[in-house]
Amino acid sequence: LADQLVCDHALFHLEADLRWLELTAARLDQLAAEVAR
Repeated sequence: LADQLVCDHALFHLEADLRWLELTAARLDQLAAEVAR
């Protein structure tokens, strides 16, 4: 059980990091579009 909990924690942390990276990339795209105007 302890190993499963450790693996779940790592997986959820990686998923959160991925969501943050995707959001950041989208916001940077928006910023680039605004600067290009």
